[in-house]
Amino acid sequence: MTFAPGAMTSPTFAGIAVAILWRAGSIHAGGLFRVNNAGGGELFSSNPYLDGKLYVAYQGGGFVAAKSYSAGEWYLDIFVHGPSVGAARVHTYNFTTSAWTHADAPNPSQNPPTSGGNYPAAEILVGRYNGTSEDTDGDIGALAFWTGGTFIGLSDAAIEATGMHAALSAWLTQSPAVCWPFNQASTATPVPDLSSSGTATQTSITGTTIGTDPPGFSYSLGITLALPTAVETSNALGLGRAKRRTLPLALETGSALPLVGAKRRTLPTAAELAAALPLGRVKSRPLPLAAETSTARPVAAAKRRALPLALELDTAVPLAGAAVIRPGGRLTAAGRARGALTAGGRPAGTLEAS
Repeated sequence: MTFAPGAMTSPTFAGIAVAILWRAGSIHAGGLFRVNNAGGGELFSSNPYLDGKLYVAYQGGGFVAAKSYSAGEWYLDIFVHGPSVGAARVHTYNFTTSAWTHADAPNPSQNPPTSGGNYPAAEILVGRYNGTSEDTDGDIGALAFWTGGTFIGLSDAAIEATGMHAALSAWLTQSPAVCWPFNQASTATPVPDLSSSGTATQTSITGTTIGTDPPGFSYSLGITLALPTAVETSNALGLGRAKRRTLPLALETGSALPLVGAKRRTLPTAAELAAALPLGRVKSRPLPLAAETSTARPVAAAKRRALPLALELDTAVPLAGAAVIRPGGRLTAAGRARGALTAGGRPAGTLEAS
């Protein structure tokens, strides 16, 4: 595959770094990537070789064996070379052992340029060492470049803490100059540049097939899209609105409260009857006194009414009397009680027979 150089076109180097997620299908001579200038000259490259070593080179200088590799194993390899002369630092995460290793590579014969060197870059080859041969036998999951910035100076522990072995989103957090994910479902889908510039676009593809993904690695970028606000109606809140919308008051009737009204409406007083309280009234209305009889109290009367004495028989006591009247003799059919009851319910006079 071939890509435009994007932000790698003519950088002013303050060091250089590359991260590549890859798996070799066999021990072979191939090419993971190669950055060329307009004349086809090699500026920066990395390739596995037949001796089981992974090599890196700067500006056509002698290759340096950066590390060993095994067929069938996924690796995240990060090569970092600062602007000063010296060895590159190699950080490797092995997906089989789930472990990091860190080591210095031997000094290359050429150091990364500090002010352009043989640049500008014209193209970047991925999966091939040159334009016609030495293709990679294996899979490449992702590739990114840095040309300066804080990532160049990270310590071994800080590299591990980035989480780049777990998710592609961690790569973007480190602000690469170029970043390509190779997780497309079809070779007909162009590989995008996910860097902030987004200008390192795919220009050609040949001899490429869909492979496997590294185990446990996430390509999710965790992007959240904000939905537009929905149209508001009188009986619904706008989608995504944080405020509450009060509905208009409904029509009021004599038998219903207004819909969503904040105040309370008292219903009109119903017609009053002698046996019922008006609807909605909170006070008690005394009913008029019922017709009085000798054997009943007035309905709802608030006072107590004493009934007159009934005729007494030898088998009965006076109705409603508060005391029992015991006559000294038997009463005849014409007998009656003479006198009145006192307040305590006792007769004021005596009983007599006639």
